[in-house]
Amino acid sequence: GNAVLAKRTGEMYVANPANVPLALTPLMTLTNINAQGEMGLLSFALDPAFAATGFFFVYYTPMSAGSLKPGFRISRFQFNSADPLQTETVLYMDTDGYQGPFHYGGDIAIFNNYIHFTSGDRYYAELAQDTTMTASCVIRLNMDGSIPSSNDTPKQHKECWAWGIRNGW
Repeated sequence: GNAVLAKRTGEMYVANPANVPLALTPLMTLTNINAQGEMGLLSFALDPAFAATGFFFVYYTPMSAGSLKPGFRISRFQFNSADPLQTETVLYMDTDGYQGPFHYGGDIAIFNNYIHFTSGDRYYAELAQDTTMTASCVIRLNMDGSIPSSNDTPKQHKECWAWGIRNGW
């Protein structure tokens, strides 16, 4: 089978690892990427029902979006589209903004019908205990991007399922 490969600068490719040398076929390129420090295209995951839906999820840090504070984002794309970029559905966008270019890293995983991803402390250890921000969390969302009612947290942001994690990469 094929593999999907990604670069922090926003390029995604499809390749068959059985073919050597590896031939990379472009899938898409996110052009709105802030790849400073430890930011950029951080992770991606396939929908557990990928064979039927063709959905994949990308965790990345975009550049500023007009008057909005830039923050990390989870978006869903359609793999088998002629232009996957045109199918982007933003499921989650952090509203805390960037405090610096480090410790944004995280991974995205899908299990038990939830999207899980980690947010770092933005290089400020004290944010790991700050209950007013999404820093230092495992964020858990329903597959449509809504917040599960079972998320029980003292954080102001109910999407935080677990917190106190400095750099959850």
